[in-house]
Amino acid sequence: RAGARPLLAASLYVSAADGAALRAARDALSAAATHAPRAAPALAVLAELVDAPYSRTGFTVCVDRSAGGDDALALLALELARACERHIDLRAHEATHPRLGALDHIYVSPLGASTLAEAADAARLCAEAVAGVGVPVAAYGALSPNCARLAAVRRRLGYFKGSKRGTWRGAATDGDEPFSFDFGPRAAHPSQGICCVGAVEWVVNYNVPLATDDLELARRCARAVSERGGGLARVEAAGLPHGNGAVEVACNLLDHDGADGSDSPSVQAFVEDYVRARRPGVAVGKGYNTNPTPQELLVQASVALGGG
Repeated sequence: RAGARPLLAASLYVSAADGAALRAARDALSAAATHAPRAAPALAVLAELVDAPYSRTGFTVCVDRSAGGDDALALLALELARACERHIDLRAHEATHPRLGALDHIYVSPLGASTLAEAADAARLCAEAVAGVGVPVAAYGALSPNCARLAAVRRRLGYFKGSKRGTWRGAATDGDEPFSFDFGPRAAHPSQGICCVGAVEWVVNYNVPLATDDLELARRCARAVSERGGGLARVEAAGLPHGNGAVEVACNLLDHDGADGSDSPSVQAFVEDYVRARRPGVAVGKGYNTNPTPQELLVQASVALGGG
């Protein structure tokens, strides 16, 4: 059974949604999935979300540590970093989703019988692989010496600076204050920027669309629903343009089981109430997950890695 096996889940995000960069990223996933010489697969791709308005693609993978999954995941990180280096230049990149790097973000989570410490071991291998390509890595979660939260790391590095205008252009810098990267070079790569790598419990991404181009409304709503703004505990949120004259409230649910009111129904109800009270004519769409839930991960991993 998948629940009794030492599995890990990982999310990897690249700043591309079409063309050669996306094809090369997919090739990297195929190479990592077929690399291990063992009879049982070490790595399987569970989901892919190509988000053209955000110029961003997220991949969800699972690995079996007992079949060499840590090494397969590190190989994937390396090949993705190389693919991004060949095909993405942030100096000529523009998007409506914030990003710090071409290979922007990797995080590893325990699944099945694995622990957070084991997820951190695998994340460390990924960080070392990315740093080996010359891209500095900012660590967070259990990979970070002080267990820093991703949002805090991103804020220090200027991740949210384009939020008022809803667009991000050009390469990332090292932020406005001194920042000591945990792996790799001491400064942002000119074309590849920075990669954030962490080990945390699985984060569910839940986005709520608003039928308006009022970015300020989405930003105020995101602030209100977030823990930082006094809203729901363990919720991070941003208001972003999402193509075709629409905006959305994009949320990270850090405690998606709803133990403290931060599940997707609670977020949906909060956004609906907030918008209804301030802009009653604006329709709030049904929110959607952009990645699997932990329960879905276990079922999918059992099928993809065998032994289910």
